[in-house]
Amino acid sequence: CGMPLQNDAFVGSGTLKAFQTFLPRLTCLGDVLEPKGYKMSYFSGWPIDFLGQGIFYSSHGYEAVYGADEIKLIAPGAGEIFGVDDDQVLRASYKKLEEYGRSNTPFVITVGLSGGHAPDGFAAEVCRGKTGIGDDQPHILLAMKCTNMLVADFINRAEAEGLLEDTIVVLQSDHLGHESTVSDALGAYDRRNLFVMFGAGLQPYIHHAPATTFDIYPTLLQALGYEFERGKAGVGTSLLSSNKTLVEIEGLETTNRIIDDDVVLRRQIWRPLASSEEPSG
Repeated sequence: CGMPLQNDAFVGSGTLKAFQTFLPRLTCLGDVLEPKGYKMSYFSGWPIDFLGQGIFYSSHGYEAVYGADEIKLIAPGAGEIFGVDDDQVLRASYKKLEEYGRSNTPFVITVGLSGGHAPDGFAAEVCRGKTGIGDDQPHILLAMKCTNMLVADFINRAEAEGLLEDTIVVLQSDHLGHESTVSDALGAYDRRNLFVMFGAGLQPYIHHAPATTFDIYPTLLQALGYEFERGKAGVGTSLLSSNKTLVEIEGLETTNRIIDDDVVLRRQIWRPLASSEEPSG
């Protein structure tokens, strides 16, 4: 949605699943694409009510949301303590990709993977003995390598079977890695969130200027052919435009302070809509 994910009632907690609506006053990616005929589905290895993820997607244009319980029925497997493993999530997602591909309608499939999550990661059983990472190495490295391999296999198979024609693929992180057994090693590097986009009509390009996850939303819109004033949506700026991002103009410290101090904004975007109101752009 290109906006801060903050709310007075839950900042720093996991109470999002108690909400009946999720950012009801924002126009998010699903809200833009659903009226254009896009079919959209979300897949997550966690329970679908975890942190309100199911509420968010179902209230912003997605026709179907699949959490751990739903995925178990589509793609059985050993699972993990948090729900189901990344192999199961990707197998279920691939079935939906095939279904959408046969329907010849525009689609979005959003997939949340968690194999590399701290502190130790969750390696799918299918990866055992295939990662090249020995038992003497931190388990989270094996888990991250496993997820990378599974994602690569998913994309390569989809490309080989012609399911990604005229399609944009996005790979991104939702946050930096939490505290784990490899945190000290990671701390030696300049750590950044990942955002890679490739596919139909996109040319090789690296954005070197500072940016944040706010900027992903307008970047996706522009990649899909939408034009909007100064390349901006929410508080984000398209990385495919020549316009400067908020963090490029203000710096990271000031940007963080602006967001933290803007109580009015976060109360406004979470305030329920009256029956006669429409979400903002």
